[in-house]
Amino acid sequence: KATMLGDSGLIEEMMLVTAVNRATNTITVTRGFGESNPQDFSAASASNPVELVTMGNLSAEGSGAPEDRVNQPRVLYNIVGITKTPFSVTGTVDRSRQRANPQERARLQRFWGVEHRKSIEAKILWGERAEVAAGNGHFQRVPKGIVSFIQTNKFDLGGTFDYNKLVEHAEEIFRYGDSEKWCFAGPRFLTSITKAAMDKLEIGQTEERFGVKYNRIVTPHGDLLLVKHPMMVGPVWSRAGIVLDLGSAQGQRRVQYRPLANGGDTRLILNIQNNDEDIVRDQYFTEAGVAVLQERTHAILFNAG
Repeated sequence: KATMLGDSGLIEEMMLVTAVNRATNTITVTRGFGESNPQDFSAASASNPVELVTMGNLSAEGSGAPEDRVNQPRVLYNIVGITKTPFSVTGTVDRSRQRANPQERARLQRFWGVEHRKSIEAKILWGERAEVAAGNGHFQRVPKGIVSFIQTNKFDLGGTFDYNKLVEHAEEIFRYGDSEKWCFAGPRFLTSITKAAMDKLEIGQTEERFGVKYNRIVTPHGDLLLVKHPMMVGPVWSRAGIVLDLGSAQGQRRVQYRPLANGGDTRLILNIQNNDEDIVRDQYFTEAGVAVLQERTHAILFNAG
C-alpha cells in the first residue's frame, strides 16, 4: 500500500505486485487494486516521500505455492587472538623472607592479571581483524573488535550534544533490539549527555547490575544505561559512547566474549622460566575474541562537546 501526505489529508492507494526484478530492484504493480482507486503521487519529494507498506503474499483460491523467496544472509565471522603477559622475580627475591603482604610474586600476579585483562578488552573494543604470518611461519591474529563490527549506526554529534540530537539518535538506536541498552562512555561524553538531559529527561538514581554501577536516562524510544569506561580516554574516545544491546536473540547474547575451546580462556601458567635461570617467571595466557550479532542493534556516538 502506498501512502503520502496531501494537502487535504492522507493519499492512499492499494496496489498488487505482479512482478519483481531483483537485479534492478524494481517492481511491476496493478494500480488501484480492489476498492482502492489510483491516486496522484506526483507531488512526492524528498521531504514528503511516498511510503510503501508490504502486506505480504496474496494467493488465489486453488493456487499452488508462490515463488520461493531467497535472501542469503551476509556471513559475519571473527577469529581469536593470543594475548600473553609474562612477569618474573629473581630467585633471590622469591627465596627471601618478605615483610610485605602479599608477597612480591603474589603482588605481581594480581597487578599483571589486571593489565592482562586490559589488553584483552582493548582488542575486544578496538581490534581490526588481522591474520599475518610471523617470521617463524606461525600466524599472529587480532580479532575484530566491537567498534569495527558496528557500521550502520555511527552518529557524529558535531561537537555539541543537546536534547533534540539525543531524541533523534535514540529513534535509530532503539529501532531494533531491546528497549534497554548499555552505553559505555568516556568522561566528556557523560558530561555532555548529562547536561543535555538535565532539565528534559528523567535521570534515574545510580543502579547496579552484575556489579556494575550505572545511571539510567529515559527517552521515549528506550532507556540508556550509562557506564563510565576507564579505558575511553583521550581526545576521541573520551567524547564518545559505545551503545551495546546486551539482550538475547534466538537464545544467544548479541555480544559475547568467546575464548577458544579447550584452554583458550584466561589462565595463569606458573614456572615457565628456563632451567638455567635463577628467576621465577609466570605468565597469563588467553586466546579469545568477541562475537557481535545483529550489528544494527548497536551504535556509536562520537564527537560530543
